[in-house]
Amino acid sequence: MKRLLQILLMVGIAAGALYLVLKDVTWESTPGNPGVKDALAEADYLMFSCGVVLFLGLHLARSVRWGRLIQALRPDVGFRSYFSICCIGFFLINVLPFRLGEFVRPYLLYDREDIPFGSGMATVLVVRVLDVLALGEHWGEGRWNGQSRPGRTPLGIAFTLADLDSPADRVPPQAARSLGEYFGR
Repeated sequence: MKRLLQILLMVGIAAGALYLVLKDVTWESTPGNPGVKDALAEADYLMFSCGVVLFLGLHLARSVRWGRLIQALRPDVGFRSYFSICCIGFFLINVLPFRLGEFVRPYLLYDREDIPFGSGMATVLVVRVLDVLALGEHWGEGRWNGQSRPGRTPLGIAFTLADLDSPADRVPPQAARSLGEYFGR
């Protein structure tokens, strides 16, 4: 009975949200309001399909990466378990403010697999640190990535300043005189 009430509540919330989003959408075009029919006629379905495949591939890769960390804690946690937890967590990261969905994955690990909440939170933190390091390696200029272009993004500048050897000498100039200088050629 409790499960049925939960499902009815979720369906009710989803129906209400769909109503709020779609209440002003019309099938036919009106002045100043393109209709769904025109939008579907102009859609690029090949590009949409490619986007869906890339999204699913990225989601699968992120889930497997996190699952490897989970299996280091407890090897008997299966793909289905951590993949479903990732699906719920990634959904809530996009829905809830301030990325509060990050706390849902460790909670669900604790609830479903009896992995301590702190250990689950540590895996989420490790994944985020790896993400930031990968972004810094790609965008930044620091001791870990001497071959990339000079960092002119906020994250690149942060990585440059994080190097402890004379940060004042390593801040890139505000503007480059040519594209070659900008890309470090």
